[in-house]
Amino acid sequence: MNARIIIAYHKKDILISGDPFLPVHAGRALMSADDPDREWLTENLTGDDTGDNISAENPTYNELTALYWAWKNVEADAVGFMHYRRHFVFDKDIKKNYLSVARIKERYVSDKLKYRDGVIDELLGEKTFVCAAQDRSKTVREHYAAAHGTRGLEITERIIKEKYPEYADAASTYFDGKTEFFYNMFIMRRAEFERYAEFLFGVLGEVAKELKGERLYPSERITGVFMTKLISEGYTALRLPVMFVRGRQTFKAAWAETKRNLKLNKERKGGFKGRLYATKPILKKLIPDFVFAWYYNRKKR
Repeated sequence: MNARIIIAYHKKDILISGDPFLPVHAGRALMSADDPDREWLTENLTGDDTGDNISAENPTYNELTALYWAWKNVEADAVGFMHYRRHFVFDKDIKKNYLSVARIKERYVSDKLKYRDGVIDELLGEKTFVCAAQDRSKTVREHYAAAHGTRGLEITERIIKEKYPEYADAASTYFDGKTEFFYNMFIMRRAEFERYAEFLFGVLGEVAKELKGERLYPSERITGVFMTKLISEGYTALRLPVMFVRGRQTFKAAWAETKRNLKLNKERKGGFKGRLYATKPILKKLIPDFVFAWYYNRKKR
């Protein structure tokens, strides 16, 4: 099977490349001439600003500008999507949601991610897709509200009911359920990927009109709706663990991000739960990684 797995980057980092992995620079159209990472980004990554693209919309679409580019410009029998510090572990027998490494070393792809020739063919059956999913104590609706307020999801749900009614039941099931599909990460056969991209960007295009420049946080939940729809049609969701490459964020950067989050939470009237979620960047800097590993793995997949 000819597969391409897009890895979205937005800055210089350890490079993962080589078939089937395709590193893509998300937001290339907005890269400034004096960007300190410019040379590395242009020499090592494919830009998302060629052909049919929405690269200039990166401030709102974020990593999904790379996904849109892949939809319109990459030919493959199967398509996947990962992030430069979040990668699938290609071993369905590992019964964890979360694994981590401090940094990427030699043979990381084969030794840590367990990637080998033919593994995608083994994982993708006729009606199987790969995802990053976790069972939670809160519903998807409650989790979204704590992090981002209620407006974005309310708009999304209304648009789905009005313009994509065939997905309305899946939306209700997903939003009120306690299994969440994370990070817009997936591997799908081409036919399912085409359906997914048409649905995702169709809904997001309408949501963007109403959120008017806000970051499109509903995207991850729209992905979950699509996957819930596939499951209702008899597809199997193959949950793979996600490997986190622990960040190099400084204390200053983590604190600045936390302050931005707290300001947004105040504007959205997110309350105590929203404030707690907003402090995640500084907590990740201060709390040992094994605590986060325990949190993410407390409910096995």
